[in-house]
Amino acid sequence: MTNPYSATQWLQLSMQQQGLLQPFESLPALLQQLSYVQIDSINVVERAHHHVLHSRLPHYATSMLDQAMGDKSVFESWSHAAAYLPIEDYRFSLYRKQQLQQGDKHWFEPEHKVMREVKARITDEGPLNASQFKHDADVKNGAWWDWKPAKKALEQLFIQGELMVARRDKFQKVYDLTERVLPSHIDTTVPSDCEFAQHLIKRYLVAHGFGNLQQIQYLRKGLKPLLTKTLAQMCEQGDIASFTEPHTRQVYFYTRVYRCH
Repeated sequence: MTNPYSATQWLQLSMQQQGLLQPFESLPALLQQLSYVQIDSINVVERAHHHVLHSRLPHYATSMLDQAMGDKSVFESWSHAAAYLPIEDYRFSLYRKQQLQQGDKHWFEPEHKVMREVKARITDEGPLNASQFKHDADVKNGAWWDWKPAKKALEQLFIQGELMVARRDKFQKVYDLTERVLPSHIDTTVPSDCEFAQHLIKRYLVAHGFGNLQQIQYLRKGLKPLLTKTLAQMCEQGDIASFTEPHTRQVYFYTRVYRCH
C-alpha cells in the first residue's frame, strides 16, 4: 500500500488522536484515548503530567487527578515509565508484573526479607508512604539508586503488583495492598502473549493515529519478535493497514479513525 495521505493530513490525524483538536468531557475519557499519561516530577509552573491534561481538558484542576485516583477510575503503574492509566487496562499491567514475580529484574535485586516486613506493616497498619519507614540516618539518600531498603521494597512490591498506589500526599506515593485498592469488578486474568501484543498495538495506534514497530515497542525489551508477528497478523486480518515510508519502515494505522479531508 502506498502512503494514502499528505503530510498535513498525517499531522491533523496525530493532533486529533492526541486530543488537541477537540476537548474531552472528562479525565477518564481522556485517559482512555491517550492510553496513559506519564507521571513526571519536573515542576515548572506545575508538574509536567498536569500540563498534558490541562492542554486537553477544559477547566482542568490538579484535584481532578486526585479525585480520579480516589474513585478508582485511574491507577498508577509502570507503562514504559511511571504513568496514570485507565483502570479498565489493569489486567494488561499483569503481563509484566507476572514476569517480575517470576524473577525478571526491574532496577535492583529484590530483598525478600525487607519486602515481607514492609508488606506485613502495610497489612497491619494500612496505607503507608516511604517516609514512615525508619532507616539508618547515615545512609545516603538522594537519587533512586540511593533509596533506603524499605523504599526499594515498596517499589518492588508495587512493580510486582502486590501493592498499589492508593493516593499521593505532596507527590509522595502512599501504598496499600492491591486487594484493598483494586475495584472488585476488575478482570485480573493475566493476558496471553497475543492479547498483550494486540493491546499494545491497538492502544498506540488509537492514541497516535499511526506508528511504526520501533515506536510501539519503545522501552519494552524483548517484545520485538512478538510485536512483529502480531502486526503482520493484524494486517492480514484487515484490523490495521500499513505502508512503507521512504526510510523503509512500515507505518501502521487504523483506517477507521481517519476523519481527514
